[in-house]
Amino acid sequence: MEPGHPPAPTYRALLAIPGVGPLAGTLLLARLGGAMWSLALILFVLQRFHSPVLAGITTFVAWMPGLLLSPLGGALMDRVGRVRLIVLDMGVAVLGVVAIVLLSLTGALTVPSLLLVVGASSITGPLTWVGTRSLIPLVVPSPLWERGNALDAITASLTMIAGPALAGLLFAAAGGLATLLAIGGVWLGAGLLVATVRDVPAPRTPAGGVLREALEGLRYVVHNPVLRGLAVLMSLANAGDGIFQVALPVLFRSFPRGGSAVAGAVWSVFGVASVLGALAGGRMATRGRERRIILATLLMVAAAYCVVAAAPLVALPLVAAAAGMAVAGVFVGLHDIAMFSLRQRAIEPAWLGRAMSVSMSVNAVGLPVGTALAGPLVQVSLVGAMAAAAGVVALAAGLCPLLLPAGVARARA
Repeated sequence: MEPGHPPAPTYRALLAIPGVGPLAGTLLLARLGGAMWSLALILFVLQRFHSPVLAGITTFVAWMPGLLLSPLGGALMDRVGRVRLIVLDMGVAVLGVVAIVLLSLTGALTVPSLLLVVGASSITGPLTWVGTRSLIPLVVPSPLWERGNALDAITASLTMIAGPALAGLLFAAAGGLATLLAIGGVWLGAGLLVATVRDVPAPRTPAGGVLREALEGLRYVVHNPVLRGLAVLMSLANAGDGIFQVALPVLFRSFPRGGSAVAGAVWSVFGVASVLGALAGGRMATRGRERRIILATLLMVAAAYCVVAAAPLVALPLVAAAAGMAVAGVFVGLHDIAMFSLRQRAIEPAWLGRAMSVSMSVNAVGLPVGTALAGPLVQVSLVGAMAAAAGVVALAAGLCPLLLPAGVARARA
């Protein structure tokens, strides 16, 4: 969408664009449910099965099937649009939550049945997080991309504030099943809201079958130097995040006065800080500076993770952990604006669904790998697991100059 006279790059101009308000509301609700689910699922497994290893495996299963099938979802988006596929995913997510609750109430919830339901409901997951994100460059003019990406990152950050806090408080006050039902209600609201958004099809005509187009999307990413570099860097960074996400609730359970509510509150500190980082990033001109910003922010996130890992060794561990999470949040917010804008500039409009679904999924594949590794690492050493998370993120930062080209040929200006 490129008007004859591009609007001034302000947040007011962004919100005046038709469709941006409902899209932002959909992002907020869908991500709120996802943020609550990420913590509630781990707490539910720890409470019911008393196994950090199973918590990591369950989180892995909650991600991996959808990531593997996401190229097909991207091809479908470029064919039929995004809105109806997002509605489908929200419906599947609600059914998955209801199934877990019913199995638990009837005494039929076993480890295999839990993993089966979680894995099945994850299959459609990329339809929402790729669909909503790939709508942004279709709805928003390129002069406002930094602001649009800031809105994207801010909704994610706000849900990091509210989601874990709500999940932790609900879990502590009402129990795991009530928390899961609340998550289902949030996802239902997201599905109803996105149904009011007018779809914006990508400017293309399907050239073959869905499988063929999915494979073309894979080839596009492999041959695009920016997307190829991001695939390696973000997979590593997300693997560190996956280890960290599983280890952090275990860490807080070991603190005096720790528990699910404390875990949620500290994640909320991270969310508040990432909102501030995203707001600052939205006002930055990232063009030509993306690589430097990504490198610096990843290094700072790794340093912040080290602070959290060392928190049990100091007199005020909760204060140290909260400070580390705040620093991490600010730099995650800045990082996301630079990375999102770089990826958008590297993708041609006709390839948005396929290329973005592959790129986002490959970038995210490290998260379930990290969560699967986290359980065994935590059993050996909790502090060691968190230090490993920081080390993997630092490795991604170190590889940034080697894998991201200094001069980026942009498909979209």
